[in-house]
Amino acid sequence: MRNTVIVYFILLCILVGVSACSKNNDTVNPPPTDSTLNPPKYQPGDTLDVRGDTSNNDMTALLYSRDGGVSNAGYPTLMALGGGFGQANGKYRSVLKFRLRHIDDSTSENPPPVQKATLYLYQYSAPTDLDPYTVQQDPANGLELHRIVGDWQDSSVTWNTQPAVASGSANPLEDVVMIPAITTPLAAGTSDNLEIDVTDMMRNILTNKSNKGFLLKLTNENTNGGRSYGSFASPLVSKRPRLVIYF
Repeated sequence: MRNTVIVYFILLCILVGVSACSKNNDTVNPPPTDSTLNPPKYQPGDTLDVRGDTSNNDMTALLYSRDGGVSNAGYPTLMALGGGFGQANGKYRSVLKFRLRHIDDSTSENPPPVQKATLYLYQYSAPTDLDPYTVQQDPANGLELHRIVGDWQDSSVTWNTQPAVASGSANPLEDVVMIPAITTPLAAGTSDNLEIDVTDMMRNILTNKSNKGFLLKLTNENTNGGRSYGSFASPLVSKRPRLVIYF
């Protein structure tokens, strides 16, 4: 009888231990959750402030006319240079695309109307690049920021395959924003930092859920002129493009 009680007690302890271990494992290893099931929902008065970063799948690439078939993905500067600038005699354009999660794809809910949107570009020249702000340029160095409507990938886009840009909209500001020329060399204490009003572009992008990004170029590309800004891949985070959307 005594042996039976001992065996029963041992079996009971084993069962209790297994149950405890199972409960403990449930606590330590909870079932995984999917954050995409609860995306942020923007309300009127909210602000979306995005700093571009290639490690966050934001895309940027430099397009060079003399290197028309070679991709220059992740270049540290956004350059817009004319064919007469420097000694290379090539033209430069730049493309960039912010990844706007949950508000620019076909499965997302409609965000509130865009009240205002501003794209900030910060003057920057890579150490290996010719600094366009230290030389006297032709006065025709104004810029154009275009809304892209064609598909592209930073790993493969080139001058020869650059994406199509918007044109013909009833509101021209949905397609392109003109940026005034500047005088160089820049005076001491000044910069070519830009605050570009892209309100109409972003309204179009979010209404149609079609975010393809922007293209930056000189208006007159046959001039001795150019502008240069930090890209998403700039080593200086403070020089990377920033997009602020007010709902």
